[in-house]
Amino acid sequence: MSDLKPRILLHSLNIRPIAQPYGPKGWGPSFSYTLRGQLPSGTQLFTHLDNPDGSEWLTLTNDVNEQGPDDFVNVSAATCDDGLTTDQVGAFPFRIRMVSELEGVDEVLYAGKLVIERTADWNERKQIFRARNDWQLGWGSVQIDLGSDLDAPRLHATMWAGGGAQSHQMAAYLFFNGKKLFSSEVREQIDVSTLLTAPHSDGNGGCTEFAIEVKTARAYINGSYGDMDQWHDLSKHPGKYELKMTREKKLDRTLAFEIGADGKLVSTGFTEFALGTGARMHAPVKVVGKFDDGLDPAASPSAPWYGQAPGESMLTIADLYAQMPAPAAAPSGPSPEVLELIEKSAGRADTIAGWFWDDMQKPGQPIPQCEACIRYIDEAMPKLDELIAKLPAGETVKYRGAQATPQAVKEAMLALKAFAQGQIDGRAQAANDRAALYRAVLKLDKLRIFEDRPAGDYRYYTSGKREIQTPEELAQAGGWYFEGSADQGLITEKWTVKGFKFDADGKLLETIESSAFGTNAPSSAFP
Repeated sequence: MSDLKPRILLHSLNIRPIAQPYGPKGWGPSFSYTLRGQLPSGTQLFTHLDNPDGSEWLTLTNDVNEQGPDDFVNVSAATCDDGLTTDQVGAFPFRIRMVSELEGVDEVLYAGKLVIERTADWNERKQIFRARNDWQLGWGSVQIDLGSDLDAPRLHATMWAGGGAQSHQMAAYLFFNGKKLFSSEVREQIDVSTLLTAPHSDGNGGCTEFAIEVKTARAYINGSYGDMDQWHDLSKHPGKYELKMTREKKLDRTLAFEIGADGKLVSTGFTEFALGTGARMHAPVKVVGKFDDGLDPAASPSAPWYGQAPGESMLTIADLYAQMPAPAAAPSGPSPEVLELIEKSAGRADTIAGWFWDDMQKPGQPIPQCEACIRYIDEAMPKLDELIAKLPAGETVKYRGAQATPQAVKEAMLALKAFAQGQIDGRAQAANDRAALYRAVLKLDKLRIFEDRPAGDYRYYTSGKREIQTPEELAQAGGWYFEGSADQGLITEKWTVKGFKFDADGKLLETIESSAFGTNAPSSAFP
């Protein structure tokens, strides 16, 4: 399915207040979302946020590259810098614009309202704000994970919970016609993990979106598997289903869906693309528990989807099931030239998926691995495009143990690339957020030296070889030291220490260097 019009994936739109613990009072906005669709050359994305009275507040800018109609890009924009924060509360109108002066494009992609209030423990010295997105608690989603196995895709779902919920507190259970089938208390059946967080401005509490993977419920099953006798084939069991989630052993919320007589999901409304999982069908969630810290989806101060109706679905349930594997091609098959192209394109894509797919689904992957994943996919993409152009319509190729169209292989590669890029972007954002805590308290030469040696990449010591742990300690220390080693060849080791002495304002007074043979520097080298 291709749609030239770029659209924001609603399930990815996450807006919340942020603040610096040691920075200016008040809060600033943090926007993150995934954009799918064709982007013109020279595109800039502008996020405008107004004050509750309608006056202009601030604009955040993102530069993005042009992309095709089936491509995705992850976007994040945030600020809580001095002069760009506010202590106002209320409904803040926002709009996200796509602008290309080069191609004469100026279009509003999304508009809504962000509702902010002070938390119950807000006071003059403890200013904590939260987004009142109560409606998130009343919506979840049902997904068929085509990325896991096209011949036996797993059932996925999502639900939000408030009150700073943690994954270890939550458990999930699948019911069919009132009877329990599977439980996350059995590791092989259901897995519950954190997908998105929307904390308060101090980074605590707030709402959490949980991903529920039902490993033993499959949308359909093509072929034979060694453990399939323990699976539940949804296509062969039409009826009423319910996912129930508990928090600390108490029923918290439920999500209902239905499999029709045709063995397919019955639509509950808005359906959109989802990275790596084919499609995401939104479904209402019934909140049962009282754990959500005053949030109430039935009395939401902001309408669903930040005050804007989701609009026309990006794809239908029929589109989703249309991606089921087609029968194997006749033995006559493609020409030798096309077979060679298949090996260099789909075969290469299958190898890349084998190297990276499972790893890229896990958080915290090493940046070099993510960069390698993106590089290999970029190298394979021209051959995939060539295969799509040359292979007759309806022909499929082998990919990840199943048959898939070359276009489906390309989309899987783009999804994998987006996952890898998301890991890189997330690590970069986390490092920037961590550095912001230090920049807020460091001045003059201390700030300059810190930018060259960011905390986390370097270990800071002060006098007596005492390790510095916090931004405040770093700001107050009169001396900074860094320990290293010099390569002397064979088995000889030599330690080195470089130090900096500062005055009370953070101005550099002197630089100290020392070294000697040995494994570790003594405390006397840190005067």
